[in-house]
Amino acid sequence: MLPIHVALVPSDDAQIDPTELMHVAATLQVQLSRDFEPAWKIPGTVSAFISLDQVPPAYLPLIILPPNTLDPGEHAFHTTEKGTPIGLVEATPGWSRAASHELLEMVCDPQGKRKVLGDSLADSHRGNVVSAGKNYLDQGPVAYLLEICDPCQDQPYSLYGLEVADFVLPSYYSPRRAEPGRYSFTENVPGPLELLNGGYITWYTSINASPVWQAKKDGAGVLTIGPMTIPAHGSSRSDVDFTNEAFDSLASAAPAGAPDGPPRSGASAAALARRAARRYGQELRAELTRLLADVSNAPPQVSLDQVLSIVKRLINNDQYYADFSTKPTDRSVELTKLLGHDVTFPHGVPTQDQLKAVYEKVQHVQGTGKMVSPRLAATMIQGQT
Repeated sequence: MLPIHVALVPSDDAQIDPTELMHVAATLQVQLSRDFEPAWKIPGTVSAFISLDQVPPAYLPLIILPPNTLDPGEHAFHTTEKGTPIGLVEATPGWSRAASHELLEMVCDPQGKRKVLGDSLADSHRGNVVSAGKNYLDQGPVAYLLEICDPCQDQPYSLYGLEVADFVLPSYYSPRRAEPGRYSFTENVPGPLELLNGGYITWYTSINASPVWQAKKDGAGVLTIGPMTIPAHGSSRSDVDFTNEAFDSLASAAPAGAPDGPPRSGASAAALARRAARRYGQELRAELTRLLADVSNAPPQVSLDQVLSIVKRLINNDQYYADFSTKPTDRSVELTKLLGHDVTFPHGVPTQDQLKAVYEKVQHVQGTGKMVSPRLAATMIQGQT
């Protein structure tokens, strides 16, 4: 199998010491070669580059951003555009851990769409399902999104003085629960499909009304399971499929900069390589600008009480659904004015059951005085968190 090549590279405005950059890249290469590849049989390389202009085409860029660039809690994120995965990691203290998380998942599943068949955790832990009630439908076999760092994301390990992400092994997805074995690299995960505190797992069902589900353990070890219209925020790749669907509909491609014209006669291989890298760097800059416009860190302005008030009003207003079917723009404008952020429904208007699930999730953290960004508030009200 050909290796997957990843470029660890700072954005133009990120202040990363070159020595630190090389140290992190070398450590992550050891993790890939020594820890990850023997278990997953997928070779990969990670190379440090000082500038986006140096990244060769076909390298998957893992871009380091200044602190506080992304929404709170989203220190790493990736999506795909034109078939190329892009990773974003904030240069916060200990950023090697987030870079390791993103790197391993990019190498294991570059497109963020690989799934593994397994029995539903909701079926086996029905008592932990939010709003299961009498209407709960047995899910049977489901498709787990292959995000190998999510189940153990809050318990890293040390490598050459740096924190790196723990990751589950192929045995983690085995249905043979009674057999003892090793399920994560550190051996901290006790069994198949089990979560450490702070970890979570996402899966797709065959039930159209609630196709995406997630199980998560909080810091105290309390397990909560529930449906969502997109994977909930919580780690770097949790919303990759939703992002793919949203951006796949865009017809325009990122500008590639001014054309260079045909190469001059006698141009050296090194000159051609520099030219290709420069063009690729221009594309990456344009793509980074587009991504940050969507996920940048805006000052939190919306209270959870306001979110709950709007969601409750929608739940109790049967006419809302009839109105939206005839005047969707008017209703979107109304909600946008309330939040100061565009509200759209790329997956269709959320059902009342979906909004009830959102309401109960928001209630869990109500009373903390927490403020959220208009973007996250809009996502909640769309029934997508």
